[in-house]
Amino acid sequence: SQEQAAYLLEILDSIRPETARYAEVLLLTCSRRSELCKADMAGAELRFHAHKRGSPRIFRIEGKLKALLASGTPKWNRDSWEKASAKFEEKFGFRVRPHDLRRTGLTWAGQNPAATLLSLQKLGGWKSLGMVSHYLHPDSSAMAPVSPTP
Repeated sequence: SQEQAAYLLEILDSIRPETARYAEVLLLTCSRRSELCKADMAGAELRFHAHKRGSPRIFRIEGKLKALLASGTPKWNRDSWEKASAKFEEKFGFRVRPHDLRRTGLTWAGQNPAATLLSLQKLGGWKSLGMVSHYLHPDSSAMAPVSPTP
């Protein structure tokens, strides 16, 4: 949820701001932690190489992403993440993994009325449309308009 993501970023920022920036870039780009480690910044673009059975992806560096990447690609810190995840678990009852940020970002992107399956497939970097449904987790309010009525 938005509340959970905000809380996680707040904790990370208090522990190590660079790890908070890293986590926020993961949310915005819906990328895997390992993809961001290997990403290239070229001019006004952030380039992700093909990963696993996926396709390469390119993001324009603008808006919030531009601000987060202004001082270069942030570095990952496992200890900071573990501390933040433990505090997150105390409040919400479950641990959060870096890959959860990819799922969250994709789910949020899917809630945009202009989103299509093809645009979400490209955002996720998949060759198969089937992976889109594997990653999206709409909440009950997003499903209400399409739920059958008794």
